[in-house]
Amino acid sequence: RQVITLYSHAIGISGHYAVVGDGNGSLQLFEIRDPANPRRVGGYAIGSSIDGLAVADNCAYVVGRLVGLKVIDISSLANPQRVGGYDTIGSSRGVAISGNYAYVADYGGAVQVIDINNPANPKWVGMSNTRASATSVAVSGNYAYVTDDRISLPPPPSMAASGAAWNPFVSGLEVIDISHPSNPFRVSEYSGAPVGVAVSGSYAYVADLVAGLEVLDVSNPTNPKRVGVYATNGYPAGVEVFGDYAYVAYGKAGLKVIDISTPANPQSVGGYPTADDAKGVAVSGHYAYLADGAAGLQVIDISNPANPQRVGGYDTSGSARGVAILGNYAYVADSLGGLQVVDISNPAVPRRVGGNAAVDAFGVVARGDYVYVASGNQGLSILGTYRSLAGPSLTFGAKPRSQDDFFRWTVEGLPGIRVEVEQSTDLVNWQSWTNLILPVAPLELEQSGASNRPRRFFRANVQ
Repeated sequence: RQVITLYSHAIGISGHYAVVGDGNGSLQLFEIRDPANPRRVGGYAIGSSIDGLAVADNCAYVVGRLVGLKVIDISSLANPQRVGGYDTIGSSRGVAISGNYAYVADYGGAVQVIDINNPANPKWVGMSNTRASATSVAVSGNYAYVTDDRISLPPPPSMAASGAAWNPFVSGLEVIDISHPSNPFRVSEYSGAPVGVAVSGSYAYVADLVAGLEVLDVSNPTNPKRVGVYATNGYPAGVEVFGDYAYVAYGKAGLKVIDISTPANPQSVGGYPTADDAKGVAVSGHYAYLADGAAGLQVIDISNPANPQRVGGYDTSGSARGVAILGNYAYVADSLGGLQVVDISNPAVPRRVGGNAAVDAFGVVARGDYVYVASGNQGLSILGTYRSLAGPSLTFGAKPRSQDDFFRWTVEGLPGIRVEVEQSTDLVNWQSWTNLILPVAPLELEQSGASNRPRRFFRANVQ
């Protein structure tokens, strides 16, 4: 598990270092050469709120509501220094770097383009007005993608009844052509209240708080076109596409199955009203797995999309907000209940096999050997995937010599366990050779001088 306990507003990565903008208006610099043990090596007080940052060429480019753009030289990590800056016209909220230019999302309603070829003397070169207050920016190729606050919405009925706090602002998306930095201009936009998206082929399927499920043709990313919509009363929260169907977590309405075989005319073919408030959905095989708020994880058989049926469930300890499937396990983001791991090898009888209550979990993605968790004020938590404790905990494996003078072998076992490796020449007297903590993948060890030494034996002990 890797967690940096910090109230962070922004983060940038450069090589083996992470630059973090914290909630107190300071830059914090961490060495992350060992991802399991990040180490603070320096800091710099900006003096005001940090809303975004980017790192390029030994400089951190920092934006904030009261500071505009500041350039901090981080070539000496232990002693970062301000070398330049530019006071934007509004309240800077986000920044992206591409080549010799910084692109700043300005809450005054624009994207500012700043020439940073000389970091000590940044110069304004152009801007493009946005439809509303710009909140973040990302750059890919000749385009900048900008989110903005543009719509005020009433709270969902469930929140209105409970009196819970409601943020009425949602984001639109604008695409800005920056092929000529001195003359950026908007080429397309998406106006709505998107809360979830899935992409399949040339289409993006957007769960929109206002419109329902929207189908966008994104074959030309600079000109996304809405080609279809399925509108219902309710508030969709998440969407997953599998084959010719979109599976939508529809809040209090539970699961809805939408036929998208004709993208211009999506049609509802089935659904299942879950017990609480469906916030997230994942599909694997013939089953849809719903994160259903206070009702936990719900397993729905979708082998017949027109007649989905609940086959099982697991009531988590918190409020399920998201779910990801990897192999035979469902990783459930359970809000303040942390990350829950549920064995779904038998979908009718899901059972909890593990979890991590040390992190809050509001969203989750599982890829390869890691689970990435959106942990609220704790930031991003990166956890190893669940490994069953059954089976051998430690194994050795010899590897062929690639050089005559080296002896190589691997040690593998349950990730996180501490192991002492010992050596001997007679199998009677043993000496400690090294201590280590096993990673996820097999760990390769080697000893030089093998051809000049007497025969040696190695063994490993779990500490």
